[in-house]
Amino acid sequence: MMILSVIAITFVVKSCLCFQPIINNTLDYNVTYSFNITNDIERILGFHDSNINNTNIDVPPTIWISSNASISTPLMIVARQPKRMLSWQLPMVVESESGEKTFQTVSRTLCHDIIGHTRLGFTQPDIGPLVSVSTASPENVEFSIRVSYQDFFYLDHQISYNFNITPSEPRYFYYNFTPNALLKEDSNYETVILEVNSDDEICMTVSIQNVSCPVFDTNQDVTFRGFYETVNKKGGITIPKYKFPYGFYVVFVAKPDDFQCSSFTGFQSNNVERIKNISLIIKPSITYSEYVRAIFMTLAAIGAFYVVFGLSYFLCSVRGYVPRQMAYAPNNFPSIPSSRVVKTKTEHPSTSIGTSNIR
Repeated sequence: MMILSVIAITFVVKSCLCFQPIINNTLDYNVTYSFNITNDIERILGFHDSNINNTNIDVPPTIWISSNASISTPLMIVARQPKRMLSWQLPMVVESESGEKTFQTVSRTLCHDIIGHTRLGFTQPDIGPLVSVSTASPENVEFSIRVSYQDFFYLDHQISYNFNITPSEPRYFYYNFTPNALLKEDSNYETVILEVNSDDEICMTVSIQNVSCPVFDTNQDVTFRGFYETVNKKGGITIPKYKFPYGFYVVFVAKPDDFQCSSFTGFQSNNVERIKNISLIIKPSITYSEYVRAIFMTLAAIGAFYVVFGLSYFLCSVRGYVPRQMAYAPNNFPSIPSSRVVKTKTEHPSTSIGTSNIR
């Protein structure tokens, strides 16, 4: 038994000695890099933004990676931040009602500590992510990786945004409620309406989550936090400020099939890659004056209906009313029915004539 333990420890030590991590910590944002990897090499990639400015100083980075790895020996990706870590594998296998779907390209946006920055009262740039990539494949596996910022991350009201997603490339954005005092008069941004439109039939999930980490942005966990709805072409959600005092994340995840939108096990679109085009806009809810005006208009319409109905009924009743007149025909008195006449028998007194002897 001791001999087997020594052999196992020796094997582990040799395996560790043969493992060669390769560190590249001078990689830049917005550049696509290609690497090879085997089971005895681990790539540790450090990214830094050399052109950082005030527009993206407070924006979380997005990691895009693509590879020809197989399901039996996938790539294991771990993205590290100072206080957070995100991991996934490539290819990504997504379960659906019509079976498993495999995707060779994955894009993930790292979580951003909005609440921490809000409490600090100022913004500070996050340190670039440290990405490690490894595999169990004995043969060379190629992969390409890029770290960049989203075109837009902070949403503003009354502006239409256009973007696209896939089941393996979700996206999420941040919206912070603006006080009504900073906007035009008679506006209500204490409650906003999120409108989503699309020109295709691909099913997706729209989730509203609070601004804490982690962000649930995969098909397996997107429904675990906040509230959500499934959308294919048009959808909308009303979001009150009292539920999200620090703002909210709106997460978009495409479904691998269209079952949850149509109850049909299959695809309503011929788009094999499941690329969905989306347009979203955030609008204010109705104001208090508009709410009161709508109530009074409704009551006025109901009252007007009853007034018109009552007048119409009254006029029709008066016009169609004909008073009755009683006319008596001369000598036309009712006779007593014969069945009611009772005949009485009159008895006459009988006269008795006596015979007398005349003498």
